[in-house]
Amino acid sequence: MKGIYAYYDLNNNYYAYVGKDTNIEYNHRHSCHKSKAYYHEQPFNKVLQNNLERYEYQRLIELPDTISDNFLNQLEEHYIKILKTFTYDNRDRHVFNFTKGGDGATGYKHKPKIVEQMKKKPML
Repeated sequence: MKGIYAYYDLNNNYYAYVGKDTNIEYNHRHSCHKSKAYYHEQPFNKVLQNNLERYEYQRLIELPDTISDNFLNQLEEHYIKILKTFTYDNRDRHVFNFTKGGDGATGYKHKPKIVEQMKKKPML
């Protein structure tokens, strides 16, 4: 089963991260986010692992395996937009989607100006 999940910041009462999972019934991506093996893979992993009681994992939508990956990507983009978890649109909140969704950030390189802004923003 495929799906969209999110992490809700219980301290600040807003969603902090949205992702997609191709094995949502097994909480596959949730397990990866919590695993020390993936500590440095995404900035949110470090924050989550150091604040497990602060962020609540929620399955937002579950879909059959027959839906296309393209549709799943579009859903992820939609939820990132409506829940306002894209970092560059929400500089006043601690949110952790560094792309607008879709295929993810594998191999993505931020512009030097953005890297400097990210260094200034505390990771909590």
